[in-house]
Amino acid sequence: MARVNPRTLPVLVALGACHASIAYQDTRTGETRVERTAAPPRALPPTARLDERGRLRFVAPLACATETVTDMATFDVVKVSPNPATLVVGVIATGLGFVGAATGMLSDDGASSPLTYVGAGAVAVGVPLVIGPLVGNRVERNPVGVQAVRRPGAPQPCGEQPVVAERATLLWSGLHVEGAVGADGGFAVSPFDFVDALEPKLPALDLAIDLVVAGVPVRIDTVIDPGALAAARAGFFAERGLDATVPPLAALEKVAQYEAGPLAASLTAGNRLRVSLAIDNVGPGRGYGVRVVLASSSMELDGRVLYLGSLAAGGHATLAADVALSDEAIRAVASPGFTLAALIRDGHDLAPPTPVRLRGVVLRTGP
Repeated sequence: MARVNPRTLPVLVALGACHASIAYQDTRTGETRVERTAAPPRALPPTARLDERGRLRFVAPLACATETVTDMATFDVVKVSPNPATLVVGVIATGLGFVGAATGMLSDDGASSPLTYVGAGAVAVGVPLVIGPLVGNRVERNPVGVQAVRRPGAPQPCGEQPVVAERATLLWSGLHVEGAVGADGGFAVSPFDFVDALEPKLPALDLAIDLVVAGVPVRIDTVIDPGALAAARAGFFAERGLDATVPPLAALEKVAQYEAGPLAASLTAGNRLRVSLAIDNVGPGRGYGVRVVLASSSMELDGRVLYLGSLAAGGHATLAADVALSDEAIRAVASPGFTLAALIRDGHDLAPPTPVRLRGVVLRTGP
């Protein structure tokens, strides 16, 4: 059987009592991220947007539910720290031992004094009790696992879907526009059908739009700023196949001269009014930025723009448009008080300043 040296016994006892151990669990926050849930997207109230082709599109923005996911890491922690009681006892024993040994050595008996031996023994016991708590301190962290903590997050935009409407009515600055809505939510009437796209300065459009969706009326209020209109202008010209080039007047060697034929209008099937005007360029130069602006007693026709683009010298063209009208407007068009006029405009202000007026009554040519 192994024997312990009596001289080392105080040291071993001191070392065993030098530290205090505490075991506990520690949880720390790790990465936080946002994840979409499997719930289907929620459609928000419809809105109107101007696309790159100059069309109004009615869409319902989609919002997807999310969760905030935080990784929580758990650790088993063992903390080994100094034992204060042992340290205090060691300091006291060491101090008293030095005092006793010094007193004994300075006494008349000197080395044979009992205080000398008692003091030396106290120092031998006290020094390990002082040094022991100061070494071997540590913190051990052993990972247990990671748990994902999920909390409901704020909905996030996740696309859009077209609004399938049976019909749309647009109101702007007294103008009343009726039109169909396509499967992609596109409105049949472009803002440039009632705002002159060839004007350098474009207005802001404060629109009130009434949709009929599955028999239920839906109101959309939106504002399209002039910058958005200007950005969509080129796409509108490309969609309509129009040459919108307008060179400086000083660069032209010859200029255009326009003559208009009679203005014609007739009611066709499906509550539509067909308007047409023949234009001839009898001048020696090409005409640029040619269009016709309508003026009418009906707010569904007043301000409508019919675009031609350029017209070669000696050229002839007929501008025509089929305009969808409401039942009320159809009755007004067929009444004796209905008026309609067409003003030719071009990019160099060479067109006649006098509008061409509709003469006679509007007849129905279809069922």
